Amino acid sequence: MDGITRGERALRTRNCVAYGLGDLYGGGAFLLVSTFAMYYLVAVVGMSPILAGLIPGLGKIWDAVSDPLMGFISDRTKSRFGRRRVWFLVGIAPIFASVALIWVPVRASTDLGLFAYYFLAYVFFYTVSTMVLVPYGALSAEMASEFKDRNKLTGFRMFFSMLAALISGTVPQVLINAFPDPRAGHLAMGLVFGALFAAPWIVVYLGTWEGPVPERAPKAASGRSEGFVSNFATIFRNGSFRVHIAMYIFAYATMDVLMGWLKFYLADYLGRPGFLMVAMGAILVPQIAALPVYIAIANRKGHAFAYRIGLSIMLVAMAAMYLHTPETPVVFLVLNCVLAGLGQSAAVLVPFQLLPFVVDVDELITGKKRAGTYAGAMTLIRKLIQGALVLPVLGVILAAIGYLGPVPARLSADDMSGVIVPRVAAAAPADASALARAYADDGSGQLVLDPRLTDDDRRAVRRALDAAGYKGSGASRTTVSVVQPDGTAGKIRALFAFLPLALLALGIISSLRMRLGPANHRTMKAEIDRLNAGGLKADASAEARRVCELLAGMPYDSLRPAGR
Repeated sequence: MDGITRGERALRTRNCVAYGLGDLYGGGAFLLVSTFAMYYLVAVVGMSPILAGLIPGLGKIWDAVSDPLMGFISDRTKSRFGRRRVWFLVGIAPIFASVALIWVPVRASTDLGLFAYYFLAYVFFYTVSTMVLVPYGALSAEMASEFKDRNKLTGFRMFFSMLAALISGTVPQVLINAFPDPRAGHLAMGLVFGALFAAPWIVVYLGTWEGPVPERAPKAASGRSEGFVSNFATIFRNGSFRVHIAMYIFAYATMDVLMGWLKFYLADYLGRPGFLMVAMGAILVPQIAALPVYIAIANRKGHAFAYRIGLSIMLVAMAAMYLHTPETPVVFLVLNCVLAGLGQSAAVLVPFQLLPFVVDVDELITGKKRAGTYAGAMTLIRKLIQGALVLPVLGVILAAIGYLGPVPARLSADDMSGVIVPRVAAAAPADASALARAYADDGSGQLVLDPRLTDDDRRAVRRALDAAGYKGSGASRTTVSVVQPDGTAGKIRALFAFLPLALLALGIISSLRMRLGPANHRTMKAEIDRLNAGGLKADASAEARRVCELLAGMPYDSLRPAGR
């Protein structure tokens, strides 16, 4: 055993802090993207909602390969800096760059040009997060083996994850508002948060350790080294993992809907865009405060019980969101957000608490230690939830309900007479004269949007531009937001409340099948230790057989290859 892989050590608070600091990146970066990116692309950059939603979704094609591949690589990396922790050092500079590039206001006058740039920026962002977060997620199974120690380690991780979420949910708007141009504000925000997410990884590297490195790669039944595709596919034999993944999907899809649609709900339905920072704080501070409560519940009653309590509270909170109107007093909105945060704490915590225990079930089934593979699966699924499900669906729904993007505040006279008016005249003749009247020449060849236009007039301008297929209101031009029609605002309200309600109900139902509690884990761990010490499967007690079959989801005699 070398100085990097130290096996079992006493888990001290400073080690928990060092490990937890890594999820400043994991907890903050994804929330930053889910909360601000869609609004940035649609309402600031001016991209089509459908294309904006497709950007992260199409990136999942690459993630479907890169995430399980990184888990496979992490399990097999050999270096003097460790097989997992070496990636923390490699990732520092790319983390900074990948976060910042998402918010660069590129110069493009068409949706296609904007789409190409931001698609590549997203692919880079997700690739870097895979490279770092997959090895990071595998560490918890190696740094601790006891039930309470693992919950403590994950609790520190979630504390820093939620702290990052609090910072990422409240500070960005302050940075954005500090600049008169929202494009410059978003770029400054990206640079600041890129540095924030990159810096802690030196501390994470120095304060953590790894389990012993296997002497050789795991072998398939044929005796050949197992490939990463077959290695990844076998994890779904694990019955506890299947339930765990269902719980994870429903909890995190709910959070992505809440965070991704919150700004639309506040700005376009309640008419309170400035309330975003207060709302995020009211959600995330109670979320952090409730962590010790859910950790204690999980230690005594099991993770699934803690999960159901949290999701039930969140279900009540999201139902209440539907009852608000633009006239609702601020105090009731704050209390509603506090209730949502108290429930969301369990939704964030429990799936990651369960991961090292699910890895133990895999060791029972296969006789292998594959924490990297499972961490890769969780990272992939996290991105699929956000990128291939929530954000694309949001984009499609926004387009379907008639969401209107911003209008150009300034246009060149040549664009108006040579491009825009002829297109509008051909596609929507009735709107051509109204569009021309919406802008006035400032004497320098530029047309300026009339500030006296009513909300109806601005909506008419946006519809005329959409009918003409004109997408020139992108990052190369200053834009003015449009007040949404009442029908569109009402649909945003309904979807913001009812879609999370459905997801929460499915999460609660799925958790009823989770049997990986403290007592069952002790029984299973004792059986793993007995088998690893050379014990025979034929000598297993009836209770050990029952618990192992319950957790693995298969007959006891099917566990482990022959001879293990």
